[in-house]
Amino acid sequence: MLPLVYHPEYDLNLGAHVFPAQKYRLIRERLADWPVHTPEPATDAQVLLVHTPEWTAALRDGT
Repeated sequence: MLPLVYHPEYDLNLGAHVFPAQKYRLIRERLADWPVHTPEPATDAQVLLVHTPEWTAALRDGT
């Protein structure tokens, strides 16, 4: 069985945003019998594999 990848921080409160992030928590609750993998935070090196250094710095600095 393929494990789910889930972390409680995936459930963002975005208010009336068009993307309902709470759906990930709801899916997890419905699939309670499935094995779950809770990921560790990505390292800077991992993030830099798919994003530019400028984007990574802006995200880290909140700009």
